[in-house]
Amino acid sequence: MKSYFTHKNNACFLLALALQTIQTLLAVLVAVLLSILIDAVSDSIQTGNTAPLMKILLICIVYAVLLGLVVFCTGRQKSRCIMNAMTALKKDVMSAILNKEIVSYQAEAKGAYLSMLNHNMSLVEENYFKNFFTIYESLLGMVLAAIVLFVTNPIVALFSLACTCIPTAIPKLFAKKLSAMQAKTAEKASEFQTRVSEILDGYELIKNYSIEEQMQERYQAQSIQAELCKYKRECVMAQLQGIANTASILTQFLIMLFAGFLATKGYITLGSIVAVTQLSGQVITPASQLTARFGLLTSIRPVSAKIMELAKENDNPLPIDDPKTEEHDISFRDVSFSYGEQPVLKHIRLTLEKGKKYALTGNSGSGKSTLLKLLMQYYPTYEGQILIDGTELKEYGCFFKQCAYVGQEVFLLNDTIEHNICLYQEPDKERLAYAIRESGLETVLKRTDKGVQAMTGENGSNFSGGERQRIAIARALYHNKKILLFDEATSALDSDMAEKIENLILNLKDVTCLFVSHKLSASCVKRYDGIIRMSAGIVSA
Repeated sequence: MKSYFTHKNNACFLLALALQTIQTLLAVLVAVLLSILIDAVSDSIQTGNTAPLMKILLICIVYAVLLGLVVFCTGRQKSRCIMNAMTALKKDVMSAILNKEIVSYQAEAKGAYLSMLNHNMSLVEENYFKNFFTIYESLLGMVLAAIVLFVTNPIVALFSLACTCIPTAIPKLFAKKLSAMQAKTAEKASEFQTRVSEILDGYELIKNYSIEEQMQERYQAQSIQAELCKYKRECVMAQLQGIANTASILTQFLIMLFAGFLATKGYITLGSIVAVTQLSGQVITPASQLTARFGLLTSIRPVSAKIMELAKENDNPLPIDDPKTEEHDISFRDVSFSYGEQPVLKHIRLTLEKGKKYALTGNSGSGKSTLLKLLMQYYPTYEGQILIDGTELKEYGCFFKQCAYVGQEVFLLNDTIEHNICLYQEPDKERLAYAIRESGLETVLKRTDKGVQAMTGENGSNFSGGERQRIAIARALYHNKKILLFDEATSALDSDMAEKIENLILNLKDVTCLFVSHKLSASCVKRYDGIIRMSAGIVSA
């Protein structure tokens, strides 16, 4: 995690440290100025000459303005440094997520990713990056205050340093407990995010079956668990801070008593007492703060370790193949596949010739969708061979990039139709026109005032199911996908729209299509080059 401060943010980080050092030094020297000012006041009272006092007062005003400017610059630079670190960290984490294989990505719940990108990132920002600067300021302030205190009065300095050992030893008593509680809090936060995602994704189901009360209860239970973990962690932090503050106050009382004793013996002046009080406070107060700060730094380790483990996956991203545009013959040779101990596909023998259209039918659970997912390289653990023009799929690279998968639910970005088709590439007008024409999207665009610049809405809410399917087909054609895999893509559409989409697919030229459906349109059946029937994981005649 520290590399985001140093290696990836070096110049900004060093400047922030330099400004923080100057600020802390100036803050410590305020005690010296106060000592000089008080002694000057005392002398003025005795002599009646205020000229030296006015001179020192002017110096104090200039000094205060200078310190204010340095504080401003330091705060701004630290904020910039933290911004750069968080931006780089978030970029690496998101890049690692996007570089995951699909199966690896699906192994984690969506809520876990949301929690990592939101809750856990906030914890890292507050308890690691911001906390680092606070710890640095406290430690540096203690060291500089101790040096100035030693110059002012070595005896008081040694006594103060000895007393400081008491509050600084306290964090070690709570380190393991806080670390475990922080890990538990992060775990419960992730579970809570998963529950929220589940409710929002299944909103229509909840309303349809009137299970609002049950989902509210499940949400509340998860929320209580998450908040209870945070509460318990904060209680331990409060206990730690309470003990630290008590130790800090008692230590300051001891130092004041000792300084008072020295004053009665004539070893220090009135100004020196003020300086000693101020400087000892700058030693003791940071020491008590460090107790809590080191506790936070320790507690964040499990969370930061998990984030860094994911971020490091970005060091070995998946290979990005340039998708080839030629068509392919696809052969399944004695292919079998199981989900754990449950066989799904059994000795599949099948050939799909390039450019032809095939319908894949069968009852639910017969293995149709699994067959498509093998082609999309979701599962590399199948038995037998899947050959692409004679090359084994496992050795082919990113073959899935040459395929377009269109499911029952088409995902659309909350952006323009053009961006949903071109996917933020510079639009090629000829290819875009071809994709719109071949996908039958022209009729959809005619009813909108803005054409391809029309907004789709969140997940395509501005368009019907059939219209979203056409946008998905246009997207595949624009990106020159030569293999289209349709997985129950028309099952949620009415019969007329389903027939239109099916005919649209069959009219596509120079594209291999595998159309999965448990019910084909009667008028389209004869147009397929082949009808493949599956039952219990077996291709039947």
